[in-house]
This record gives sequence, structure tokens and C-alpha cells, in this order.
Amino acid sequence: MEKKKIIFINHWARFTGGAEISLLDILKYSAEKADVLLVCSEDGTLVSKVRQSGIRTRIINCPDTVSVFRRNNLLKMIITAPVPLAAFLKFMISVYRVIKKEKPDIIHANVPKSHVTLCFLRMLGINRKAVFHIREIYKSGSMPYLLYNMIFPFKNFSIIAISEAVKKSLPERLQKHVSVIYNGVEIRSLKEHVPADRIKFLYLGRIVPWKGCHMLIQAFNILFKRYGDAAGTLDIRGGTFYWNELYKHELERSVNELQLGHVIRILPFTEDSYGELCTHDVLCMASFDEPFGRVAAEAQAAGLPVIGFESGGMAEVVLDKKSGFLVKQNDIDGLANAMEMFVKDKCLVTSMGTCGYNLASEKFNNDFQISKIFDFMML
Repeated sequence: MEKKKIIFINHWARFTGGAEISLLDILKYSAEKADVLLVCSEDGTLVSKVRQSGIRTRIINCPDTVSVFRRNNLLKMIITAPVPLAAFLKFMISVYRVIKKEKPDIIHANVPKSHVTLCFLRMLGINRKAVFHIREIYKSGSMPYLLYNMIFPFKNFSIIAISEAVKKSLPERLQKHVSVIYNGVEIRSLKEHVPADRIKFLYLGRIVPWKGCHMLIQAFNILFKRYGDAAGTLDIRGGTFYWNELYKHELERSVNELQLGHVIRILPFTEDSYGELCTHDVLCMASFDEPFGRVAAEAQAAGLPVIGFESGGMAEVVLDKKSGFLVKQNDIDGLANAMEMFVKDKCLVTSMGTCGYNLASEKFNNDFQISKIFDFMML
């Protein structure tokens, strides 16, 4: 029987964030069962890894200027930035030509700009099955929320939401098309984890304002005032990716002003997330409305407890007081108190880490989650 053809659209490729890591797993699995093509707007790490797996790729250049379109300034930029808008329109027309030539059975859109592109294709008469993989939480009444409600098709499409929180944040007319399928992560054998004398806290991810790294620094400062060097250490590791460096510089300045440079380090991005997790004891997050928290699932799969806010999808990923601690959104004292629990009782690192490992094995195992996504696309 002839294989079905699937085209995956992922606007970005230079860096591999959670959306790209998830997509890479989906691509590799899908390529074993279907004819697969990845379409991106740029060359980069994602494209290189996909090509190494023997999967076809197509780069349709789109200038960096389109990055001015962000959720918090979308309407303003649509009105005041005609040049980037024209560039994005040109990109979408080029994608349309590729689709007309390739004649796929299914089109999968992985990130917001890809969602807009796929909606545009439907407006131009491309009626192939459309699968929108939604990985963001949009506030009701916000410009992205209203835009999705306006431009999404009305039939022959489906949505994969990465959490119940993401599903509930979508316009009501879209929710009936949604299936919630959690991201999958690699599950390895659980290594015995015995923390050192001082707890090693870790943030791992993008260093951008909405990830709340500044609140982690403030929380650790509170902890340090209580315990001094016995508070342990905090590593903040990650890249700014498509964001500017100003926020990272603000964090570095804050660490220096608090005279915490000997216990807080701000470190560059690493692709070896598992290796980084294995050299630490507790993962800390302070994201605003985290849609899922892939790194939280990865941390639990590595046997680490997780500290985070109870907003967004985190409550679906972390079991409060069992595999970690969840505190109220923006509660810096709450973060400090959660950190203190591990300083006072290091045995929690092992017990909560084991609970998190079992949770990740059951809910986020790549071996099961990726096949669920593929099977859903093929329905």
C-alpha cells in the first residue's frame, strides 16, 4: 500500500526549543511509516538533525524581520510593519506552491507562525487534512486568541493540544476539534540519586522574561539570607534564542548586585539536557502560564523533583507535594520556601525524584506518546 504523504511546517530551525525537540521525535517516527517532508523558513540545527535522519527538507527563506510579530504587539505590528508583513505573505505564497506540487495527504503545523501559514493555505483552497499542534496558552480576548478564532478553518481539521490547560485556553469553537496528547520524553533507567552536602538547584530552558528567571534569583536570595552557603547553588542555563540579550544581562547584573556570583551561575545553552539534569538535584521553574513544561517532564524522567508555579499545564506535569512543589503564580516567597524544603530534608530529593520518574514513565513516555500523535494525524 502506498504511504501517505505528510508535510510538516515549522517556521523556525536555527535553535531547538521544546517545540522543535518534540517535532524531531514526531518526524523520525513518522518517516518510518509515511512519506515525510519538513518545510522551514531557515536552515539550522533542526534541519541538520532532520537531514541526518534521512528525511527530506525544504527551506523557504523568510527574513528575520518577521520576528517582530509577537503575541504582545501583534495588532500594532500588523498595522505599522508592512515590510515584515509583506515578507511573511511572500513566504506563505511560496509554501502554497510547494504544497500544490507535493500534494500531501496531511499538513501538520507546529508553531504559531506555521498555524497562520496553514490557515492561509486553507483560504487559498488547499483542502488537505490540517493538523494544528498547539503549544501555547493565549489569554481570552487577546489578539492571538481573536486571530485564531477568526482565521482557523471550520471543517476538515484537527488540533493537538499539549495540555488540558492549552485546550481550555482556546476559543470555544475550536475546543471541539482538540485532542490532548502530552509531549513525550525519553525514559531511561533510573539512576540512584544521592544529593551532595549542598543542594544544586537548576533552571534549564530559554532565558526570556516570561520564563521568570529573575524570580528564581530573588527566591534564591531569600534562601541564601536564611542559610548562607548551606543554601546550595543555583545554575540558570539556557539561550535567548530569538529574543535579545537585554534580559540575560539584567539577570547577570542582578546576581552581581546581590553579591551572589559565587552561588548563582548564568550559563550558556546546552543540547545535553539529560547530562545537565543528572549533575543537579532539583529543577526550578517560574514560568507564567507554562503550557506544558517539557523540561519538567524531562527532569522527572531523570529522577529530579520539580519546583514551579501551579498555573498553566504544570499541575498536569508535576504532582504537588509528591514529585515536587507547586506554588501560587508569582509567589517568590513560596518559591524560596519550596527550595528550603530540600535544604532542610535532602531525602526529599530521592523520594520525590522517584515519584516523578514513575509519573514520567506512565504519562510522558516517548515510546507511547509519539505513536499516539502519529495515529491521531492518520485518523
